[in-house]
Amino acid sequence: MISLDKIQLLQEVAIAGSITTIARRQGLSPAAISKKIASIEAFLQVRLFDRAHRGMTLTSIGEQYLQKCQHILDAAQQAERCIANARNTPSGILRIGCGRYFAERFIIPFLAEFLEHYPEISIEIDVTEHIADFKATKKDLAFGSVLLHPSPNLIRRKVAMSQYVLSASPAYLNKHGMPQEPSALIAHRYITSSQRQPDNILQFGTQRIIFTKVLKLNDAQSMLSAALHGTGIVSLNRYILEPFLKSGELIELLNETAPAPKPVYLFYRQSDYLTPKIRVFVDFYMQRLSLFVN
Repeated sequence: MISLDKIQLLQEVAIAGSITTIARRQGLSPAAISKKIASIEAFLQVRLFDRAHRGMTLTSIGEQYLQKCQHILDAAQQAERCIANARNTPSGILRIGCGRYFAERFIIPFLAEFLEHYPEISIEIDVTEHIADFKATKKDLAFGSVLLHPSPNLIRRKVAMSQYVLSASPAYLNKHGMPQEPSALIAHRYITSSQRQPDNILQFGTQRIIFTKVLKLNDAQSMLSAALHGTGIVSLNRYILEPFLKSGELIELLNETAPAPKPVYLFYRQSDYLTPKIRVFVDFYMQRLSLFVN
């Protein structure tokens, strides 16, 4: 019989799509992880993964096998929650997903205090430009405006407000001119994100502007860097741009027509709130963020 830790290994490799990523996470060599997977496949006498230079993908039988094993992993997690609840001591690994700049601005400044209060909790923050499926990525909590895969059993609590701002570098504006109204943006270069759908449209009230994309990136830091180097106009959260707007490295555009601020939420599964590590984190950060933002 395949042990639980081996099933978990298969799931982690399937989610990451990479042996190297899991090896780094576990402090092992890629060869050691590859050997473990090969031994599982040898025991089951089937090939669970297709191995390609771009990564690892499940075979059809591999997908079926993990789907059948999912209830085993779920049951084990529920058993661990029962033990943690019985002990009533917040402990274990807390897995959080959020954007890089949100983590730097709103999460990391309070981590030292939180960990002082709850030393038996360890935290893993997955810095991502979008919030993926909770179940697939094994997240406990996530911060963001929207979820790619919403679920009816998720709770969302507003923790901050976020406003997207258009900006460009002085060098770019000296060369291409300052847009005085939204329609003038059509003639400008636009830096966009591959995570946005659609990725070439901005809405100004009832007016929709369709850009010619000059550069598409999947990371806010790279988008910011491109704007600072004069590549084009970028739309990013104000809390990302604020230091550069103050220093004059970037200039805000069309601020009188800027879109209304949108809420940023803390997401978690309703049933997980009873888990001590999640309950104390939610309560702690709801209090700290309300004071910090206000």
